[in-house]
Amino acid sequence: GTVVVGTSELCAALLTHAAAATAGKPPAERDKIVLELVRGVHAKGEKLPGFGHPLHRPVDPRTERLLALAEARGIVGAHIDLLLRLRTAAAAVWGKPLVLNVSGAIAAILLDLDFPEEAIKGIPILARTAGLIGHLAEERTAPIGFFLAAKAEEAIAYTGTAPKNK
Repeated sequence: GTVVVGTSELCAALLTHAAAATAGKPPAERDKIVLELVRGVHAKGEKLPGFGHPLHRPVDPRTERLLALAEARGIVGAHIDLLLRLRTAAAAVWGKPLVLNVSGAIAAILLDLDFPEEAIKGIPILARTAGLIGHLAEERTAPIGFFLAAKAEEAIAYTGTAPKNK
């Protein structure tokens, strides 16, 4: 879905739109265009893709590391520039800094590397897969799978249609 792995895809779409709208414009005009984009998102009551995180505050250390690596390797381009402009605009529009999360960094970096926008969602899936492999290894030495499954069932009520007994 769009909550975890799909956010990079949504952010990539926003950055692609912003890049088209700001192409060839001077920095001050790019700032105005980005500010209007962010105001539009805020006015609709929507979330800004690539921003916000329930745990990492005031910064997402993964984001800062990825952006530092991109700069060190000379791949900072229009999309990373726009992402940083979005961060400034978001703070102005929301009236507080919003955490630039790893999904935003992934989208901007991949776009600056000419990665196809349609495939960006796959990279966070790879990251989640690596995490799942780590959980599998942990489960062998400290099994908690049944405990977690039971807690999940207790916490969430089923809202679907009950199957009919035949």
